[in-house]
Amino acid sequence: MTVTDDPRLDNGPDTDDEPAIPITSGALAADDAARLATSASTSADQTDPDAADDEPVASFASMLRPALAAGLATSAAGLVVGGIFASWLARGLGVFAAALGAGWALYAARSPRASVAQGVFPLMLLLVSALSLVTAPGGPGELPTLVGDAIDAGRSIRPPVPFDPGWRVLIIMVIGTIGFAAASIGITYGRPKLAIVVPLPLVGLASITQPESEQFIAGVCAFLPVLAAIGVLFGGDQDDTGELDRSFEAKRLVRGLIAGIPLVAVLVALNSASFLFPEPVFDPDDKPQKPRAAPLAAAEDRVLFEVSTGASLTGPWRVGALDVYEDDNWLIPGFNQDRLVEVGDDGAITDLRAGDTQLSVTITVRDLGDSAVLPLLGGTTQVATDADVVYDPRMTTLRVPSGRAPAGLVYTLQLPDYPSAEQLEAVDREPGSELSDQLLVPEAPDEVLDLLARAPSNPWLRLDLLRNELLSVVTVSGAGAPVAVPPSKVVELLSGETGTPFEIVAAEALLARWAGVPSRIGFGFDGLNVEDELSTVRPRNAAQWLEVWFEGYGWVPLIGAPAKAESSLDSDPNARYNPTIEPSSDV
Repeated sequence: MTVTDDPRLDNGPDTDDEPAIPITSGALAADDAARLATSASTSADQTDPDAADDEPVASFASMLRPALAAGLATSAAGLVVGGIFASWLARGLGVFAAALGAGWALYAARSPRASVAQGVFPLMLLLVSALSLVTAPGGPGELPTLVGDAIDAGRSIRPPVPFDPGWRVLIIMVIGTIGFAAASIGITYGRPKLAIVVPLPLVGLASITQPESEQFIAGVCAFLPVLAAIGVLFGGDQDDTGELDRSFEAKRLVRGLIAGIPLVAVLVALNSASFLFPEPVFDPDDKPQKPRAAPLAAAEDRVLFEVSTGASLTGPWRVGALDVYEDDNWLIPGFNQDRLVEVGDDGAITDLRAGDTQLSVTITVRDLGDSAVLPLLGGTTQVATDADVVYDPRMTTLRVPSGRAPAGLVYTLQLPDYPSAEQLEAVDREPGSELSDQLLVPEAPDEVLDLLARAPSNPWLRLDLLRNELLSVVTVSGAGAPVAVPPSKVVELLSGETGTPFEIVAAEALLARWAGVPSRIGFGFDGLNVEDELSTVRPRNAAQWLEVWFEGYGWVPLIGAPAKAESSLDSDPNARYNPTIEPSSDV
């Protein structure tokens, strides 16, 4: 009987009644051996070293594409943020930070200890930030101070903001973190489209704070990297990537660049039409602002500027004015870049009294902090300097076009001497309509109307009487921080109540307007300190004073002190500073 004739080979599994038949057929043994050999051969092929090497390469390629797309999109944010400083160094640092963040996310995803690599990232970012300060004053040890100084400057300086060392740290930390987060979303969570979207809010936010000179560059920097990121992400199917050689990728890149040329041309046209950066419907800078005061105790005692002159002028050195009275508060007028006037080669800023005998005062800037405003004397007709400066006719202030006033800047002022009381009394012309804003005031209280009823009709004499009535009875006390001064407060001061230096000056300004004389509150510094044969001005010279407008003379500073003050200042129009009394304990 042959093996194939045995019926038990075609039945089900063996049972206890019918034990399994031992393999005795050479043909069956040969078949089983062949199957085992085939199985062993297949296993060997699957574990071939070359095949094992192919798997990591494919995994890396699938991770590289979303990481590169996230890095490009984040670099757009870095480039646009750098435009706030109008600095290619800042832009380059932004691109570096984007690459650093996206690259570390790729490294963490490939690392066998992914969670450890991710946890180390903030420390690595902090280390790189500290190393960026090696060339900064104070070095990495001053990191917190430098960052704080940079933030303070950014709050007070209009773009372009100076690229202070502290901004290096902020750019690396912020852009690097966004790049890491975007790439992690694309790689780890498999959301490459979302990875491109993550940096876009920062791109939009930074775009609206670009200086006018950088708006076109910002548009290009925002557009092209994002376009490249989209091209990287959607440029080809990931499954077919391994079949494409480098020449194909290079050709596709060249075609993409050529196709981008007309898109850039469209971008230029849109920018010229103010489509990308339109004029704002509402500009908060145009709205009058409340002044902010900083206690002198918080101000670093330093030389702000030096003064050299053969004249007897000692101030006041104006850096601004409050000329809007609204809701019982004196406010700084809204700022409009369009009203700034470039100072020409002749240095002339006004024709008013330009034909009178001129005094010469030279100012050397030492450390004005983050201010762009240069101290100016009332009545200045001409400014001579090698630096680029602009003039604000509304505030009658001088300033650098952007950034902070640099240390070492030297400029010379030409101005006539301040008018005397007799000269102001001789003015018989009413102020023009252009000064109507400086006459806006609520209705005068009855107590002030009684004073006006017995005051002379001459504007100067009328103003002089009201001021003398106030300064002869009020007692000065306290700091000079700006506060609300309603008409009722003026009545209190006229009755002999105590007032701060600011309240008294604000009351004088209200009385002037009720007398029909345009007025405002000037602020800045007053007086000089003699140090090593140099005349200097320091924060302790901070002051505020009354300024009034008289036709033919412009804005005239009037500095006076109450009779009941501990010390007094001259109350004539050409008042001098008395260092025994401080008009204000606030800057």
